[in-house]
Amino acid sequence: MELLQTIFGVGPKVAQVILAETGGDMSRFPTAEHLASWAGVAAGVHESAGRRTPVGAPHGNKWLTAMLVEAAGSVGRMKGRNYFSAQFARLATRRGMSRAAVAVAHGADRGHRVHLCPPR
Repeated sequence: MELLQTIFGVGPKVAQVILAETGGDMSRFPTAEHLASWAGVAAGVHESAGRRTPVGAPHGNKWLTAMLVEAAGSVGRMKGRNYFSAQFARLATRRGMSRAAVAVAHGADRGHRVHLCPPR
C-alpha cells in the first residue's frame, strides 16, 4: 500500500480501493492498457476507413474509476508541482475539467500497474 501512495494524488483511502478492486495481483492484466480498460479510464476510439472518431470511455469498474478520477482531481489542484498536475492544467484548458480528470486518471492507472508489477 505504501508503494501505491508514491503515485501523486493517491492517499490511503484511494490505495485501499485500488487494492480491494484489483486484488493486488497484477498478473491478471498483461499490460497497463488492459488494466486501464478494465478500470474504465481508457480512451475509446471508433475507426472506419482510416478515420478515427473519439468516443467516451468504456464501461468499467465503477468504484475504481471513481477513485482514480477523484485522485486525478486532487492532482489537478496541485498547480504544476508534478507531471500529472501539468498535464491536467494543459488538458483542462482545451478539453474541460472532466475529460482532463479522466485522462490523468488513465495515466495514474498505468503508473499503478508499472509500480506494482515491473516489466518482464
